Amino acid sequence: MIERVLNTGSGLVAAKHFATPDIQHKMNELSIDWDDLMSLSANRRNQLDASLAKHKVRAVHRTFDDHIQCTAGVGKLFLLRAALKILLLSEGRIYILSV
Repeated sequence: MIERVLNTGSGLVAAKHFATPDIQHKMNELSIDWDDLMSLSANRRNQLDASLAKHKVRAVHRTFDDHIQCTAGVGKLFLLRAALKILLLSEGRIYILSV
């Protein structure tokens, strides 16, 4: 849709429309605003993906804690939590998990 509007504007400019300066100005504004919107959208998507990954890690952490608390003593729980953090860090991801 944006490309179609810009193409129409370019056609008007090429045809020497009497409002060529205004058309060019509006086309520039539209292009800049569209680029900004796409950038913000990509940024938001990255934030949502990061949030989803963080929630998944927390869910695994909770499940892990629940399982360990049912099957192991408190001393083992702290060692296994540390092992889980090391595993997550070794995959190149940094998450802050509450202990």
